Order: sequence, then structure tokens, then C-alpha cells
Amino acid sequence: YINPMTHPVMFTLVDASRLKATLNIPEMRAALVKPGDLVTIRVPASERSFSTRIEVLTDVVDPMTRNRAALAWIDNPGPELVPSGSYFEARVVSEALKGRIVLPSSAIREDAGGGATVYVVDGGVAKRRRVQGRFLAAHADFVIDSGLQRGDLVVSESSMGRDGQAVARVARRLPAGR
Repeated sequence: YINPMTHPVMFTLVDASRLKATLNIPEMRAALVKPGDLVTIRVPASERSFSTRIEVLTDVVDPMTRNRAALAWIDNPGPELVPSGSYFEARVVSEALKGRIVLPSSAIREDAGGGATVYVVDGGVAKRRRVQGRFLAAHADFVIDSGLQRGDLVVSESSMGRDGQAVARVARRLPAGR
């Protein structure tokens, strides 16, 4: 016997074959994101990854978080469906930055003349190299215009580095499309 006053809903059916992903994008970075940009979504709990595209980017900025919402749909096929409401991590590949080298600001050092430099790993040692580019959104990232090429190994945290210092696997290859 079920009392409808204390249990008005016995169960809910959910079609989880297609999930809506809501991404919160900081206002400063949202200027680089457009509908149609590629999104890679990883669900840590199920160790699954999906690729999709942003369908909607709202114009409204949340006054508390300073974020704009972007919406994307994930096709969720197979016998092991990712449950709706799952936590996920997303990486947006902005078309504006596609094919460009983007480094975290922690990799950039300013030289005496005010120019930007990075440490590139060459023969197991760090070598300081001058680069040209510009900072993005609140100095979180730096877009390289010249001075590096795809495949260069860059020290991602250069605050403690010095020219000629021995390096033990502290860098990774720059990912494709970034």
C-alpha cells in the first residue's frame, strides 16, 4: 500500500540517451567562445569522454560568479549510460585559437626589456627563448605569435627556472589544436 499524500511520485523515467551539458564559462574567456566550437567532455566517474559542439552561448552574465552559460548536447549511447546529473570536466577548443600555441601564464617570464620569454627543453636542459604574443583573459593564458613551434617542449612553471638548468620531464608536448 502506498500513501499518495506522503509519496506522490513513486518513480521517474529518464531518457539518458542524450544529455544536456551546461558549461559555466568565465566572462573574460567567453569572448573567445562561439556556438559551433568543439567541446571535449570527460566524465571522471565513468572514465568516458565525449566530443560535441556548443549549441548556445547565453548573453547573460551571472552577477555572482561572472560566468556565462554555454549549452551542448551529448549523445550517450551504449549499455553503460552516463547518469544524468553527473559531474563532468569540459575543454572548449575555440575556433579563434585553433592551430595556435597557447601556454599558461606560469610559463611566461618577462625579461629586462619587457619582452616575454619561456624555457624550452633542449638536450635535457632549459634554454630561455624570447617569444612574441599576447595575454588572454585576465592574464590566465598567453597566445604565441612567434618564437615557438609545434613540438617544442616548454617548461610550464618557469618561476624557479634558470637558463642551462637540467630538466627532468617537467613538460609535455603541446596538444593538437592548441
